[in-house]
Amino acid sequence: MKHILFVFFCVVSFLFLIAAQPFGVRPQPRRVPRLETALVTGSGSSGQLGLENTVQANVPTFIPFPNIQASNAYWVVEARAGGAHSLLKTENQTMYAFGANNRGQLGISTSSNVPVQVFQPNTSCIHAGADHTLVITSAHVLWAWGDNTYGQLGYATPQGFSNTPQLVNFGGNVLIGNADGGTGHSLAISLDGYLYAFGRNDYGQLGLGTQSTSNPT
Repeated sequence: MKHILFVFFCVVSFLFLIAAQPFGVRPQPRRVPRLETALVTGSGSSGQLGLENTVQANVPTFIPFPNIQASNAYWVVEARAGGAHSLLKTENQTMYAFGANNRGQLGISTSSNVPVQVFQPNTSCIHAGADHTLVITSAHVLWAWGDNTYGQLGYATPQGFSNTPQLVNFGGNVLIGNADGGTGHSLAISLDGYLYAFGRNDYGQLGLGTQSTSNPT
């Protein structure tokens, strides 16, 4: 990973309006909108900075979103960086992606150097592996797409990758609370506290000996 994303929280949470208050009356707090967007810095060689170009950013730079102050739809509350792709989640649980897509990691058919919406169901958590993407929805189910060379998506893909989000089957009624992706492997934790691992395991990163598996175990 040669780039960094982080969410920037700006301005005041509350503003006290005093002028209209009679003397001796405690002023009431009035909430004002917060501007919440994302800053990026580092390499943009694959469009992973979302800056409409592929130049390097040597200082933190705001990712442009249209009408960011006019609509909550563009208030960014979560950001993840993969090897050469980036993910954002907005306050209304909408997901955006940009950057490299050579292994389907954006979940669309082409690459993009600007944020594009890539996943329709309500998104609870987003996670970026090196070349794959994991998403937990509000229903606590896990979706995965991108590189699947080692089975890190949790399902079989004949071509070794998938640019279409697919549901990961854990067997039974397993609800997922958290997940994360590494370089060729993935981890997921169920709401009842069980840890599942799948994908690359040549260095024992799954904790299952050295045998790789595409089945969440």
